[in-house]
Amino acid sequence: MSSTLIPFRLVIEKVPFLEYFFRMSKFIVWPKIRQSEIAKNDLRFALVDLVLSFSVFSVLIALTTSSATDLSFKDVTSIFNFEWVVLSFIYYSFVPAFFLGVFYLAYFTWIDKREKPFASIYLLALHFLRTHSITVVLALYGFSFILSLYFNHGIHPKHFGEYFASLDNAKTYSIIFIVLFLWIYLLPLTFFCKSKKGIKAFFVAFVSSLIIYFSALQMNMLVPAFFVKHSIDAEKLCEVTKKSNFYNKQVENNKKLIDSGVCKPNKSLKQDK
Repeated sequence: MSSTLIPFRLVIEKVPFLEYFFRMSKFIVWPKIRQSEIAKNDLRFALVDLVLSFSVFSVLIALTTSSATDLSFKDVTSIFNFEWVVLSFIYYSFVPAFFLGVFYLAYFTWIDKREKPFASIYLLALHFLRTHSITVVLALYGFSFILSLYFNHGIHPKHFGEYFASLDNAKTYSIIFIVLFLWIYLLPLTFFCKSKKGIKAFFVAFVSSLIIYFSALQMNMLVPAFFVKHSIDAEKLCEVTKKSNFYNKQVENNKKLIDSGVCKPNKSLKQDK
């Protein structure tokens, strides 16, 4: 590398956000799972990227939501209990990775019959965590959009599925998501799990990886995440809702309906405790 480029390389290496985006850009372009030892493998950055993705998520979601509404950065961040958000973040990262490991152990034991299955499982788990770090940041755009819909137009997050289905570009967004999922996650897994040549081996590895992925997600859904419901501060959400554009444009009767839906249930919950 030319010495003139060293300052730019140092910026990328020393500034966490730039380092994360640079590494993730390379990963998205070429998400191959290498079987080299961890010290020489890009998957060694999986946990670092996972932590950095949470930092990016926390800052950007507040910035994007506050810029899309009349709310301040402080208002948006106040509705989150970040200690519970962190626990939720860890839960939805490592519980699926655990189930993936269990299912792939069965795959490498009975179908692919590898001599060292745990080494392969370790790489696959790291690949999942690295992919998950991208999912977290991409999800922020959707979540910030959901929050802006709520604070600007009163569309409750529970009804976002119906709202998304009514969008003109809903199918386009869904196709883009499927293509990204195949390219970044499923195809690298398929080529990694396929130890033999031929279409049949590829098909077996592809179908097995697809079944394993969705089975792990289903198992994850069966395990209750107690701390998820504590990630949003109910009282702060009530306060911020009353500062929002949507709330202030309502007539008094509508404001009372919103209060009964957002604020009064929170008070009853508090009394139950």
